[in-house]
Amino acid sequence: MNIKPVLSDEVCRALARLGRTEDIKFSPDGRRLAIAGFNYNKILILEVDFDFTDTHKNLVISDFAEISSLSLKNPHGLAFLDDKTLIVANRKGGASVLRLPPRGAVEKIVELPDLGVIPSNLWLYSPGSVSAICLKNGLYDVLICNNYAHYVSRHILDITESLTVKRNEILLSKDLDIPDGVSFSNDGRWIAVSNHGKHCVFLYENTPELTQDSEPSGILHGVSFPHGVRFAKGRFILVADAGAPFVHIYEKNGNCWEGRYEPVSSFRVMSDEIFKRGRKNAQEGGPKGIDVNEDMNTLVTTSDYQPLAFFDLQEALKRRRSESGQTSVPPRRLQACPCGSGKRYKHCCGEADTLSKPNASRSFRSIMQSALAAQRANELEGAERLYLEALELRGDDPDALHMLGVVLYCRHRAREASGLIRRAGMATQWQFPGILFNYGLALGSRMLGRDTARGAKLRQQYDRWLATRPYRSGYEPLVSVVIPSYNHASYIERSLESIYAQTYRNLELIIIDDASSDGSPDIIREKLRGCHLPHRFVARDTNLGAHATLNEAIALAQGEFINPLNSDDLFEPGRIAEMVEKVARSEFEWGFSKCICIDPHNQVVTPQKNNRSYILSQIEETLSSSDTIGSALLGALNPTISTGNLFFSKSLYKKLGGFRDYQSNHDWDFCLRALWYAEPRLVSSNLYRYRLHENNTIQKSLERNREEYGRLFADYHDKAITSLPDNEFAPAKATVGSAYLAKVLAAGQISLPQKILIDLDDELTRQEEDSILKSDIGVGEGLNLVGYFRGEAGLAESVRTMAATCYAKDIKINIQDAGVIMEGRQSNRSMDRFLTSDNDQQTTLFYMNPDQLESVWRRYFERGDLRGRRIISYWHWEIDKFPKKWQPALELVDEIWVASEFVEQLVKRVTDKPVVRIPHAIDVKISRPYSRTEFALTDDRFLFLFNFDFYSFADRKNPWATIEAFRRAFPISEDRVGLVIKCHNGERHIEKFNLLQELAEQDSRITILDRLLSREEMYGLQSVCDAYVSLHRSEGFGLGMAECMALGKPVIGTGYSGNLEFMDSENSCLVNYTLIPVKPGQFIYYEPGWMWADPDVDHAAKYMVRLFEDPDYRQRMSTRAAADMAARHNHQIVGKIIKDRLDHLNKR
Repeated sequence: MNIKPVLSDEVCRALARLGRTEDIKFSPDGRRLAIAGFNYNKILILEVDFDFTDTHKNLVISDFAEISSLSLKNPHGLAFLDDKTLIVANRKGGASVLRLPPRGAVEKIVELPDLGVIPSNLWLYSPGSVSAICLKNGLYDVLICNNYAHYVSRHILDITESLTVKRNEILLSKDLDIPDGVSFSNDGRWIAVSNHGKHCVFLYENTPELTQDSEPSGILHGVSFPHGVRFAKGRFILVADAGAPFVHIYEKNGNCWEGRYEPVSSFRVMSDEIFKRGRKNAQEGGPKGIDVNEDMNTLVTTSDYQPLAFFDLQEALKRRRSESGQTSVPPRRLQACPCGSGKRYKHCCGEADTLSKPNASRSFRSIMQSALAAQRANELEGAERLYLEALELRGDDPDALHMLGVVLYCRHRAREASGLIRRAGMATQWQFPGILFNYGLALGSRMLGRDTARGAKLRQQYDRWLATRPYRSGYEPLVSVVIPSYNHASYIERSLESIYAQTYRNLELIIIDDASSDGSPDIIREKLRGCHLPHRFVARDTNLGAHATLNEAIALAQGEFINPLNSDDLFEPGRIAEMVEKVARSEFEWGFSKCICIDPHNQVVTPQKNNRSYILSQIEETLSSSDTIGSALLGALNPTISTGNLFFSKSLYKKLGGFRDYQSNHDWDFCLRALWYAEPRLVSSNLYRYRLHENNTIQKSLERNREEYGRLFADYHDKAITSLPDNEFAPAKATVGSAYLAKVLAAGQISLPQKILIDLDDELTRQEEDSILKSDIGVGEGLNLVGYFRGEAGLAESVRTMAATCYAKDIKINIQDAGVIMEGRQSNRSMDRFLTSDNDQQTTLFYMNPDQLESVWRRYFERGDLRGRRIISYWHWEIDKFPKKWQPALELVDEIWVASEFVEQLVKRVTDKPVVRIPHAIDVKISRPYSRTEFALTDDRFLFLFNFDFYSFADRKNPWATIEAFRRAFPISEDRVGLVIKCHNGERHIEKFNLLQELAEQDSRITILDRLLSREEMYGLQSVCDAYVSLHRSEGFGLGMAECMALGKPVIGTGYSGNLEFMDSENSCLVNYTLIPVKPGQFIYYEPGWMWADPDVDHAAKYMVRLFEDPDYRQRMSTRAAADMAARHNHQIVGKIIKDRLDHLNKR
């Protein structure tokens, strides 16, 4: 069947230069072949001459053109539109349309301009295969597989003059998993799509009724990893199997491609040697691209190590096996392979069959392997079922018990999980650290949210304690600055200069060099010649380590207070003065300040530019979220950052017995022991400069650091569980109960001994059983309101607003913090005084989305707190389809509340449970007038504002469109306008933040404010700007727009999604849009076929110009906006809606 072509030497060299190939296509006249060179961004055009007779078949390729173009970015799929025009799907770009040079052109290596490009930023994502069919002269229907977005898009192209895209749409997506090949039938009636991830090919009838939710009419089975696909001769389909060395042939049954099909034949298209060379994994090695020249009965394939191979199509079709016109079943593994190799199927093409077959008598080992595979694929329900099946065979197997426990933990069933993991630990005598660690995770999850009201009361006591501290006016103790110096010759001089520059004068300086080998002692001696402070310097010959050096230096010190300084770091000039003021004079025993990071050249390092600086920046988040400053010491990061940031009394130092022998963590160990005796003071100024460089001690041995971390925390918790600390605020069982362990265990920050965990497990079980016995059916007609009351994100602000609405309307509520570990700060304490453990209302409202609902719901359920309760959950969502991952949460609730009609309609499509629209109240209160100078903004410009949180997904918020609209609206010479982009958490999304900064840096009128503001400060910023712009792709509600309208600011916003709940053409500037696909990675989840808006930037720019130039229009919009928000979204109106709904429910 193989046809060996005659190739010129030049053609052979061109093929060798092509590298990895992905697709191959004949031109409509059959005289040209195009091959996609993936890695080298080339298309090879071959000129083909056929000399076929009844007696011989000669195929000659004597000429070629090697095509390159700037638009070629990993070309993956090809299709000829006509004999001179090629469309190329680029894996890392869009779809290029190229006009090819004529046959016989002199130039063999050609750089082509694009006729046009279908851009990747809107409709295409990882485009692969492409197929096209002519609708009429110059008008083409083009299908493109978007492999890793799991959909096929349709594009109607007009190339009569230049490329014009007439229409774009997502054509197919349902149940597609990496569509890797696509083909129209010759008459255009059918479409075949290779469903690579599901090992089959879907067949669709190409009718006007075809949509992305359409089911396939037929399915081709019997292929391992389908790639290229091609209709042939009116009744056949050929499929290239990338996971095997052959092409499969399928034959139509009757007049249509409906039902299930198996191959009628499979024939080998490469040798074992070539197949094995390309078989880097189970999905590769076989043919990829495939095409046929029906006039010449020729099949052509391409693959990585066989870029060009021809076969006699007529011979291949003759070899198909048929019986009475029906397709045959796949061969048995001992039969001869249908490819004609002469081998048995199991030793030939059957080796490539990677699909697992069910086995009624599977072994324990095979079940465990399947369970682990399901678990790794996050198919937790299937993994649970398989682990249970394994335990039916071996009921006490510790691996099965442990892994089932882990799966149940991931499914939020922490109580069951801890019981299983405990059994596994006892069966193995706790020899495996992983079992102990996961046991702690499960127990920590059970503890979350138990004592949030107690924690809130502790914080209130703590705040009162801080407010009533004594103050020793005029107290100026001697402060000893001690430096343990070791091999920091490049930095020690600057460190000493930072001490000389201190504004506090009652200082002494002690330096001990720990046997440096880089000349540090000589530098120190020279620098001390100009020292105006009392000082001592000791240079040792033997290196004893940092802790010993510190202890020796402090023993020489005469000061009442000690401040170490690392020999590579710096003090700010006012450090000692402020530490004396805030720590010593307020009678604290010890404290530390906030820090900034610097590089080896003394430049400030921002979290956006350095990963370690980003990690250290999380400390401030930890400090602000902790109930006390001391409790922050139990987190994953040391909030003091460095020994040099400590300021402590010598009396405390003596009580602790100095620094202990921890090479990397002697400072953290010192702090944990100090915490036991005295609460630290945090000085909120940045008074210490911590230098980042490659020789930082903590970087040299991460393994040692982890080991030390475990030891020092075990020491603390052993004591905290059994003893009473001197410090009334020190986290310990005697002061705050066992709940102090919840966050550190649930976050996996510590691993405690098994005895402590077992005792904790037993205690939790007793508490849960007692809680169930004591639980009562709620009788109140109000709400048990559960949410993120301490959070800083939008959901947290919204639940606080709902609480305020209920209070304003005298609706009885019990406020309970969800106690969920979340990214972002948990530092808003405005509702702490209202937090309670009371649960006496008959309706419980979980103000959280389904991704967090199940874990919190289960905690309440296992404590008996949902007994006899009506369960409501308040959900926000921004895509027009309800996510499949959320659908199980529908079973946990009796009713869903939403903020907008947009969300109401999409939820109603997936449930028959009540979905009730409860709007947000918008209550913008500003306690004082704000000025632009408070935000470093100029007073002489008309300022547009947009704000967003990177955690809310920058692609959805779409700030770059706002920047683009601003720049189109106002030429660079117009300096009476400005744009403010307020964002935060940019350090968590570095690439997108850098893109935002790059765009802003191109225009000096654009200001980026990347920091967290309080709600009051945010309202202040909104109040000093002139207009608000949100060119979002989708919103569940749109809080920023609503707040600015309530403030009487004109608002420009995309005319799509939840913001239409309060915006219309009379009170705001609604921007036109088109719907485009959501792409993988752009949002919290991804499902093929999701759509959102692409706002019309030019339309938005026109609104910006009008608001700037037309004060009457601006005033009219502002006045109407404020009036509408006041009338429809105040606490009384929304409160009445809530009260009416509760009254209706309570009467049922």
